[in-house]
Amino acid sequence: MEAIHSSLLLDGESVYSLVVHPFLLLLARVILIKCSPKMENLQLLPWWTLRYINLHQQILEARSPQLLSLAHCSMDKGL
Repeated sequence: MEAIHSSLLLDGESVYSLVVHPFLLLLARVILIKCSPKMENLQLLPWWTLRYINLHQQILEARSPQLLSLAHCSMDKGL
């Protein structure tokens, strides 16, 4: 469980410790972020990525510049 929490660490901000299923968030990150070049033809990919970003930001202790940058990229692709 600790390895999953450390994998979700962004900009030095840790994930809220009482998150019930952090593995699912990590899985969403891998699918939506790491595998996105293979799914470029999916029209709703930017919107699902924004949903992931929103959820990940909610469980971090402070705002993440990395997530903000990723959100801007997703919005540019979605528009």
